[in-house]
Amino acid sequence: MLMLAEKTRRAFYRAVGDAQIVALGENIEKGQSAALTLARKLRQAGNTPPLAYDQDLSLYEHVRLQVAMDEAAFLEDRQRLFTLMGLWGAQGHARLPHRLPLPQHDISLAGLESRAVSQNLRLEAANKRLAAFAAVVKVSGLAGILPGASIGVNYVRDPDVRGTLGPAISVPLPIFNQGQPAAAMAISEYRAAYRHYQAVAIEVRAQVRERWVALHALAREVIFYQKIMLPLRRRIVDETQASYNGMFDSGFLLVESKIDEIKTARRFVISLERYWRARAKLQNTVGGHLSDQRPPQAPIETSHSTQEKTP
Repeated sequence: MLMLAEKTRRAFYRAVGDAQIVALGENIEKGQSAALTLARKLRQAGNTPPLAYDQDLSLYEHVRLQVAMDEAAFLEDRQRLFTLMGLWGAQGHARLPHRLPLPQHDISLAGLESRAVSQNLRLEAANKRLAAFAAVVKVSGLAGILPGASIGVNYVRDPDVRGTLGPAISVPLPIFNQGQPAAAMAISEYRAAYRHYQAVAIEVRAQVRERWVALHALAREVIFYQKIMLPLRRRIVDETQASYNGMFDSGFLLVESKIDEIKTARRFVISLERYWRARAKLQNTVGGHLSDQRPPQAPIETSHSTQEKTP
């Protein structure tokens, strides 16, 4: 059930990120179309050689192909999400959010490890198994009173009652020994269960640290695009626009600067999507929600932005 929840969350973030990428790709296609129109007019006027126009045409067709591939990826990932959610028929047309949220506040690694130890279901199952074998060791003391007793762990599951795990004892007749083999077996199984519990605890802590490091790196990458690259690209577009208005630069340079800005926004969305998918993996390892705060949505504003539409 936890694995299904993690896969569903990751599929959700991928589908929403794909929708943003498609919208940005359509803006790139519009910009490249404007550049191609300008190149065509220059070619018809005889101001550019055929090679220059063919290069612009090739780039435009490449952008169109990329947009088509992005749309196909979005439709595939959205269908995968709806399948995981159990939606079909008319339910398969559910609307998705337009944007991914921004990364949340920093999460303490020490706090995560302690929460994982207390909340991780694998560790809890190993702990209950260890407790059951500890009870077996205590019950094994009955072997001296009931010689020949056989002691172990038994799991009972009833359709109307919650399953239980605990010690079991059987007393064979006739009695031939004093119960030493049963006690030794109980102690051996308890030690094995304890080693298994330790191994699971070490693995859970290691997974938490590993996934926290990956999440922290992706958060820094997202902030880098949000705080540095996107504002920088926006300033470049504004400066190029002013230079174009003063007839110091060509329209090609202006269109190129706008396309570069949208490409940077596309990389920002990809980083944001990877962040949230990594966060879903960490949440599954911890075994509970990482934060109760509602994350803000990530606006992506570019100087070339048009009204976004969700495919």
